[in-house]
Order: sequence, then structure tokens, then C-alpha cells
Amino acid sequence: MRRIALLAVVSLFASLLPLSTAVAVTTPGAGAWVNELHYDNVGTDENEFVEVALRDGTDLTGWSVVRYNGANGTAYGTDDLGSLTPTGATDGFSFVTLTYPVNGLQNGAPDGLALVDGDGTVVQFLSYEGSFTATDGPATGTTSTDIGISQTGATTLDPVGASLQLTGTGGAYEDFTWQRTTANTAGAVNTDQTLQGGGGGPTNQPISATCADLTIVQGETGSVELTATDPDGVVVDASITGGATDGITLANAVPATTTGGSLSVDLVADGTVSAGDYDLEVTFANDDATPQTRTCTTTVTVDATCSIPTPISDLNTVGGNGLPNTDRFGDAVAVEAVVTADFLDGLSGFFVQEEDADSDGDPTTSEGIFVYTPDLDEAPEVGTLVCVTGTVGAYQGLYQLTWATVTPVAPDQPLPTAVELVLPVDDLTELAQIAGMRVELTGQDGTMTVAQNYFQGQYGELDLSGAGRLWNPTELYDPESPEAAALREQNQRSLIKLDDANSTQNATPMPWIDNGALRAGAETTDVIEGIAGYQFGAYRVQPTDPDAITFTNTDNPRPADAPDVLAGARPRAETVTVASFNVLNYFTTLTSQDSDARGADTPEEFELQAAKIVTAITKLDADVVGLMEIENNFGEPGDALADLVGRLNAEAGAGTYAAVALDAPVGTDAISNAMIYQPAAVTPVGELAIADHQAFVNPRGATIDRNRPAIAQAFETADGEVFVTVVNHLKSKGSACGAGDDGELTGSCNLTRTLAAEELVRWLDEDDPTGTGSDRIAIIGDLNSYAQEDPIDVLREAGYVDTLGDQLGSAYSYVFDGELGRLDHAFLSASLDEHLVGAAEWHINADEPNGFDYNDWNDPANQDESEFRSSDHDPVVVGLAFGPDSPASKDECKNGGWREFTDPEFRNQGQCVAWVVTQRLREVLRDFLGRIFHRWF
Repeated sequence: MRRIALLAVVSLFASLLPLSTAVAVTTPGAGAWVNELHYDNVGTDENEFVEVALRDGTDLTGWSVVRYNGANGTAYGTDDLGSLTPTGATDGFSFVTLTYPVNGLQNGAPDGLALVDGDGTVVQFLSYEGSFTATDGPATGTTSTDIGISQTGATTLDPVGASLQLTGTGGAYEDFTWQRTTANTAGAVNTDQTLQGGGGGPTNQPISATCADLTIVQGETGSVELTATDPDGVVVDASITGGATDGITLANAVPATTTGGSLSVDLVADGTVSAGDYDLEVTFANDDATPQTRTCTTTVTVDATCSIPTPISDLNTVGGNGLPNTDRFGDAVAVEAVVTADFLDGLSGFFVQEEDADSDGDPTTSEGIFVYTPDLDEAPEVGTLVCVTGTVGAYQGLYQLTWATVTPVAPDQPLPTAVELVLPVDDLTELAQIAGMRVELTGQDGTMTVAQNYFQGQYGELDLSGAGRLWNPTELYDPESPEAAALREQNQRSLIKLDDANSTQNATPMPWIDNGALRAGAETTDVIEGIAGYQFGAYRVQPTDPDAITFTNTDNPRPADAPDVLAGARPRAETVTVASFNVLNYFTTLTSQDSDARGADTPEEFELQAAKIVTAITKLDADVVGLMEIENNFGEPGDALADLVGRLNAEAGAGTYAAVALDAPVGTDAISNAMIYQPAAVTPVGELAIADHQAFVNPRGATIDRNRPAIAQAFETADGEVFVTVVNHLKSKGSACGAGDDGELTGSCNLTRTLAAEELVRWLDEDDPTGTGSDRIAIIGDLNSYAQEDPIDVLREAGYVDTLGDQLGSAYSYVFDGELGRLDHAFLSASLDEHLVGAAEWHINADEPNGFDYNDWNDPANQDESEFRSSDHDPVVVGLAFGPDSPASKDECKNGGWREFTDPEFRNQGQCVAWVVTQRLREVLRDFLGRIFHRWF
């Protein structure tokens, strides 16, 4: 488990406030509006003005009146309001008056003006001679409201010098009604008009408030947010006006800053408040000249510590998706339970579980939970009844009480009864229901099997199966079949991770090695005691006594030697072996030199990687080896293929190996296919052929090539037998290729691989790419397809023989998510299959922990130059025999050997032996008669 601390921060703001609980702030942002306009339109009045009304306390800094020429909608005058002093306070309102010279407001009909706030927002856009749309200034694109002042319009300015004041709540002229005042004097406030565009006259709407209740555990601090808004004002103050209690305060006030904005404040209850219920009244006020107020009531409930504990089953539940869940995030709670496992050193916490007497009796709910206490020096003894107060949280799916306070209640209590967990379960929900609880884990026959150990070194995890080793569904069944779906579902119900209860990555020594878990397939019949849980996307058990778990591996030990695929060859036959080996990013370019490199980081890592690959290939001792995932830097400095061949010959002897010549990079990927061979056994003939055309590498026309180019080379044996080897590495299942290309069980890019297989068959059949005319073809490599998937079906339907399937039945070269299967294959054409002796995988990689490879974060005690974990794929090898068509001795007829000869056609061993005896008599008779005739003549 990897964990990031969850820190609950309680504000200290309240302790810094004055003793008064009131929070009062006066802020700008109240409304302002055009209240009165004097405009004579006759060219003689020198007292034209615009009057802006505002509530007291409003800051007009940056506000302005912009005059517009309505003929073209262009702004032609801007007058700053902020530089003028409001005057004439009346009923809480002030006025700013802008005066103008003769015709200062006239610039050609229609005329208009805009009231603009400090943010450049148009509050009002008014026209006093017909409406128009501004093409310049702040009001660009905004259409004015015609207030109807015109000597020729509905309203005539008579007598000269009259002024108009805004009144009423609507009517003619776009919901504005203006009346003539008796004189051109300012100062009469209009209080009941809201103008288009906002900022109009105030309407005294009430404050609204939202006050939630607060529940905390005694001794803990908690808070809840209270809010208030005034649609036509600014809420600036909050105070406790009823039920005030020591330890309960208002803090972190954020007053509203604009009309209609929200004031927020925290109601905080600290750990000094005694248990009980407290009803408080909180009053909010705005910044009106005569402030409005609104009072609401909230209840603070302080629970006594563990006097009424929260049941754990209320906190650790099962969600609608069948996974562990909770709806109590952020709640401060107290639980009283028994400590069941101390993982303070490894996981910064411990598990607790309800006593049997306090269990709710419902098998569908969990009675256990993790307590995260990274600041605790020592965890309570297992078996201690404790009171835990903390906040409900989660980390990567593990539900927990975070930053908890722990108080021992009673020592030496009986542990809650463990759940008997037997895999496979009937439904994964059963595992969610026991998350956090004690379990005793076994398999269906009392055995748990290591299905996968990929993360054994990094995270200390073993994937255990309660149903033996698990096959990938599409290795055995058609991906669309119900059998495949059923097997996948059963596999998921059979797996659980055995974790090491430690968050340290790449721990030394590697977890579980000393327990005997050296290799996948290892088994234990021990009952595994621990705590069940779900985290990082998988169900797991954290063992409470890891030393009590012992693994043995009698069925799948490390192979002592490479498989002998020529054991059944006829004595006088000429034999050849062909192998496929994914060398897992053999790069001479280090990742420390180039971030696009994929292999070793340092020279030391590369030397170990290379040594392991060389050991594996020399022990395999195949005459032809197809390589996948070698750096695509052929012909360049540091050529990885040349480097590998040089190292092989340094180990096996000069000239033992040679590379099929590749003088330049192949395709566009950083990795490539390649081929090496032993010149003493075979000789390349014909043309080197590379399938780098679009129909193969990118059959669906993607923006980048998908399949790596296939490489084909014909070889001739010493006796003149010719066969073709084709090395492949099709697109992986790990990255999507788009809609219609991905399958639920086949993974990503199934169609891309299938089309490539079809093109490969056509290319070999129709194009004779090597130019030798040989129909003896071996298709090998990492096809990234399991045995029953579409690309493999294509090869079978074309007449190619699945040698591993025919020879071994069930076979695997790769382990993923605990499931076995073949991604690496060897298919022979019918004419070459006649010469097949044997086929096998060499299980040196797929079953080995990733922690055994060359990376320097692994424990050096587990690293060596052996073949084991030299890659993540197992090599595949086939044995071929060419030679005589008839037996030379009776021994060649035994043990099914008679089936190897097609001329003459033997139907059993006896006929074969009789044929050998007859042939021997014929030779003796021929020799005798030859001598007689030689004497006589």
C-alpha cells in the first residue's frame, strides 16, 4: 500500500478575533444609476447636467458617464465620476452631478449616454433622442433604451430649461417613465426603478440565510459553513446573537463584495465544548444606511467520546458497483473496537474490528476499518479495545479513519471471529463485504497457488489463486464464446493479492522469497490469516503472521536445461532448431542518454541485461533465432544487433553466431525484429525480405505504423534442404487502435493484428519474398494474440500448423493479470510440418519475479547472469529433421519411429522391421552374388 497523508486543518482564525463575535466589513459595490437628466436641445441652455444617484458608501472610483453620438453610435466624451464628491444625502442616498456647457449633451440626433462601472461594464445605456446601437466605447454592440426626450417626439421639452426625472415602475418607452420637473435642479431621488442592464434604483428586498447544523465528537474540532445573501444589497456582517457558548465562534468570514453576493462564515466548535446540544442564533446584516438583518438558527451537537460510538458497518459499506464504499467522507466519528492487526511500521496504522457482541449480524456489512495514524509512536497491542476518534476518509479505495486519536479502553480482549474465506467466491461482492475484517484464507481444495509474481519485488505482492493456475480465456476458447466470458469471470473470483503490509517499494530482501515463493506455480496449504481489503484496484489480504506461510513448488520448478526438441529425430537425419526470443528492449542506447530509449538506464544495468540474454541464447543453442524488441539502430554506431552477436561469439566461440544482415533501421518503431543463426548449421540463401508495406504494418491507415515489419530469410542446410523463417512482432494489446479494433477479451488492436496475419499469408504465398520458391515456411514470433484469437485463426485456416498446440496441448509463454497464455508462437507450413520433431517453450521468464531482472532497484542478492528473468516472454523452439526416407535398422522402427518414414508406407512397427530385415537380406544376397559373378567372369 502506498499512502499520502490526509491532513485535516482546523483554522485558528477564531482565536485571533476580538472577544466580540460580530464580523462587520464595509465594502464597495452597491448600486448607482442615472437619476435625473437636464437637456434642452435648443442650443441656449448652459446648465445641462446628468445626475447619478448612489447609496451612501458606494465607491465610484473608475465609474464614468460616456456620451454617444447616435448618428454613428460612436463614443465622443467620457466624464469620470470617481473624481467628483457625492453630495445631497437624502434617505441614505447621495448624488453626483456632471454639468455641461451649452449643448454639452448634444452631438447630433439621436444622442445617448452610458453609465459604466469600474470594471468597464455598462450599467445603463440610455438614449434621449431615439434608440441606437453603440459601435464604439464600452457599450459596443449594446442597444440603448429610448427614454423619449425629443421636441418632435412624444415628449416636448417645454418650457425651455425643463429637466426630466426617472419615476415609476414601468410604462411607455421601454418600461421607463420620465416626468418633467419644474426646474432644472438636481437632488430628488428616484427609489423604485430598476433599469435595464443592472444597477438601478434599490428595492428593499430581504436578506436570505442558510444555516446548517453541526455534529462533532467531544474533544475534536469541527466546523460548518453558514451563508447569507441580499439580492439588492451587500451582506457584510454576521454575529452570534443567541445561545452564545464558550468554544463556539464564528471564523473565516468572507463578506459579500457585490450586490447580491454571498457572505460566508464558519461556525466553529472546538474541543473544549462539553457534550450536548447547543441551539444558536446567528444574525446577518447588510450595509444599508439603516441595515437590514436576518437571523437563523443552527444546532451544534457534541457527542461524548465513544459514549455512543458509530458502528463501523455504517462507515465501511458496499456501493452500487459491488466495491467497498462509504457516504460518510469528511465525517468526524468515534468508534469503539478491538485492534486486530498492527501495521504501524509498514502502513502507518492499524486495523480495528467490532467485538463479536457488537457485530450487526449482517454478513453483507463490514465490521472492520483501517486507522491511519502516521504520527503515532506505538500502536496499541493487538487485542486492545480502543476508542478511536477521527475523520472518515479513503486512500486508493481503502476506507479509513484519518489522523485519528486513539484511547485504550481495555486490554487483552478476545479477537473478533475471523471470516473463513475460500476462493473462488461466488461473487466478488463477498470480498467487498469483509473489507477491513479478519479472514482465514484458503483455496477450494485447501491450496493457494501463486498465479503471478510480477509485482513481488516492487510492491511485495503475490497474486494467489484458489483454483490452481489460471488460463487466459482466449487461449482456450473463442473470444465471443460464453465459455470464454465464463472463464474470465471465474478467474476474477479466484484471485486475491497477498500483500506484505508494507508501503516500501523494492524492499530488501524481496518479500516472500524466504517463504519459498521463488516462482509462479508455487503452492501453500497453510491457512493464511490476515485482514481483507480493497486497494489500488484489487482485493488483497494483509497477513498478520507472514512467517507462518510456506510455499513449495514441486510442479513447476526451474528447468535445468533448455528443452530437447530433437529427441525423437531419426538417427541418420539432419536436424535444425528454430527459436523465437523476445529480448525485452535490448538497447545499447541507455535511457540516461536518450529518453526515447527503452532498456537499461546505466552501463551496469546493460551489462547485466546483456549477460542474461547471452546466457539464455547460448543455452538454447538454436540454429536460427528470431529476435523481437531489439533496438532499431541497425547500421548505426552502437548497433544493438552487432553488439549482441559479438557478445554471443565471445561466449560461444568466434564465428558461432552471425546476424541476418540489416544495414539500416527497419520500420518506424524504436524496436525491431531481427534474426541470428549459426553458420555451421545453416546458410542464408535467396533474398532478405522485409514486410514493411502498409497492408502489413498499418492495415487500417492510422497516423503511425502499428505492426513491426516482418523479416523473412531462407536458409539451406548442409544437405541442401531449404526452409524459410519469418520473424514477427504484431501490435500489442496495451494501446488502443480505435473504434472497431478493440475487443473486450482480445484487448486493443485485434483487427489490426488480424489484417496483418491475412497479409502475411498472402505475402508469403503469392509474392515468394525470398525468391527461393520454398514452401517450407516457419512463422515465429510475438504475435500478441492468444491461441483462439482471430490472427491465429487466420494462420490455421491458411494451412499453417500450430506446433505448440499440437505438441503440448495447453501451452503458455506469458503471464498477465494472473492468467497464462501464448503470445509467442511457432507455425509451420504443411510441407515443413512433415519434418517437425518437437516443439516447446522454455519457461525461464514468465514464471520468474520481475525483481530478478537487471534493474538496479532490485535486490542484488537476487540478481545474477543466469538465463532466468532475462525477459518477460518465454522463448519458443521447434526441432526439424531432414534426411533418409527409409529406416537403416530395426531400432529406427521402434517407439513409433516407423511413422517417420513415408516411403514405403508402414502401417505398424512390425511391417517396418520386416522391411528392414528384407532389405538386409537383399543386400547380403546382392553381395554374395556379386562375388560369385566376379569370380566366374
